[in-house]
Amino acid sequence: MKLSIWQRLNSSLAFLIGLLLLAGGLAWWIERTRADAMGLSETLNAGSYRIHSDMFQTSDAVRGLLADSKNDAEKKLYRDAEADISAAIKDLQASFPNQPALDDALKNLHDYVVRARAPFHAQVLELLETDPAGALAYYTRGYPSIREKRDLLLADLKRQIQRVIDNEAIHARTISLIGSVCIFVILCGGVYVAWRQSSSVTVPLNHLVAVLERMGRGDFTQRVSLNRKDEFGILGDGLNRLADDLSVLVGQVQRSGIQVNMTRRKLRPRPGNSKAPPTRSPPPPPKSAPPPNKSRPPRRNWSKR
Repeated sequence: MKLSIWQRLNSSLAFLIGLLLLAGGLAWWIERTRADAMGLSETLNAGSYRIHSDMFQTSDAVRGLLADSKNDAEKKLYRDAEADISAAIKDLQASFPNQPALDDALKNLHDYVVRARAPFHAQVLELLETDPAGALAYYTRGYPSIREKRDLLLADLKRQIQRVIDNEAIHARTISLIGSVCIFVILCGGVYVAWRQSSSVTVPLNHLVAVLERMGRGDFTQRVSLNRKDEFGILGDGLNRLADDLSVLVGQVQRSGIQVNMTRRKLRPRPGNSKAPPTRSPPPPPKSAPPPNKSRPPRRNWSKR
């Protein structure tokens, strides 16, 4: 396909812009993955803290009511914390439906709250209305097993939450590594494309300049060898035709000079065989009458006297 220099440069520029956009998309993907991992970690830690806080608040509220059964603030704290435990567990289950181990830990904790802990506290509070001493004794006997079960379930929940956080962190690091490698490859590809395009202009241009310099020194034997169909190829073909024409012209001039020299040598006489043509002496000058002698006066004729 015949492409001009500008079409090549524009295509390379569009390709480089595409590579830069791809690198920018990969960088955004890396940052988005990191942000998602951080958000997930914050959500899990907040949910875990919320469940732990509600657990301990209900226990503290029950102990406060055992000390003062008429304390309305403790009763309200107990009701709010007891209701918030189930809501916190459901929120975590809804936020992470694709984590079966975490979902199992949350289900076990919810079953513990509904089937063991809540009935135990309800029995304590019911006895507290009629028999405060009996309620305290019942709480003292049953609370260690309830606390032990709570601690085990909370520890399992913490392990599962930490596992999910670690897995997301590993996933984020993997995405970051892959994205960074891809960005590096893209940058190397961009540098290579820029170098190739620069070479596609500078190499033929330097070749043309070298041929022109040799032609300027009178050497017309060098030819431009560019197997291209763009402007450089057209210019190279033109220079080759010009070199051919100039070489023919110079050859003709040289042959004409040789013929002139040979003709001049033929017309020039040789030193051994040449005879000088006889030279004629110039004719003598014409004789003229002698000038009259003005020193002697003319004779007089005395006889006639």
